[in-house]
Amino acid sequence: MSTKKTKKVTLRTRINTGLNTAKKVIINTNDFALTTTEGFIGESLIVAEQWQNVTKNAINGGLKLASGQQDLMFEALEVVKGQFIYSKKRVKKLFA
Repeated sequence: MSTKKTKKVTLRTRINTGLNTAKKVIINTNDFALTTTEGFIGESLIVAEQWQNVTKNAINGGLKLASGQQDLMFEALEVVKGQFIYSKKRVKKLFA
């Protein structure tokens, strides 16, 4: 005969142990998911803010560049207009 005492494990004890283990795993998984999501969202907001600043600077620089190009174009048109008027007078004198 055996002198060791065996612990009788009932079906109810096994089910309770399994449920408790499952609860712990689910709680740990949920905590990990929440922590990861919070970190991801925080980093996403920081990166979005940085890109917003880059875009703002690009738009402002683009508007300044467009303004300068527009001024340059109008100046060139004024020069062409002046040359055309001068040439018109010369051509009129030649063929008159």
